Amino acid sequence: MLTVLEPEGLYPDTDLERQILGPDVRILQGPAKTSLAEVPDDLMAQADGLMTLRMAVPAEQIARMPKLRVVVRMGVGY
Repeated sequence: MLTVLEPEGLYPDTDLERQILGPDVRILQGPAKTSLAEVPDDLMAQADGLMTLRMAVPAEQIARMPKLRVVVRMGVGY
């Protein structure tokens, strides 16, 4: 099972994301409001993927995610 972290907890549910990603992907929502530094180490360590909207993803935070394989910036773009 893969684990995707959405650290900002932007949405009340992740039903749509779960439908798209499928049953073999677990989505964790974090408590962070402004920085990945706010996310507990145990959540960071579980992440195979990271979905973020507003947060920077600096090298020192990537280092906290040993399983990380992909980072996605959420948004439609203009």
